[in-house]
Amino acid sequence: MSMRPISEAPRDGTEILVLTGEIEDPRWAHLSSRRFVARNMGRTRNIGLELGWALYPGQAIGDEWLAGWWPLPPLTDETAKARALCG
Repeated sequence: MSMRPISEAPRDGTEILVLTGEIEDPRWAHLSSRRFVARNMGRTRNIGLELGWALYPGQAIGDEWLAGWWPLPPLTDETAKARALCG
């Protein structure tokens, strides 16, 4: 399956697989060209500011860091039960 442009990614909290692009800032360069399961955090209620993509707790990024995305495969019943237990 081909990587899709991040502009076409779902922004409803759906988890997807993302690929980070080349990040030149030395503070974040270690995150370049890595895959993460991420979700878009939506927009603020008061002014509609986009909150970005959650890569992992404490790390949110904007579209400009992402090279593209793929949908995740559907959950099996067993995987769905395990995920429910983990929250």
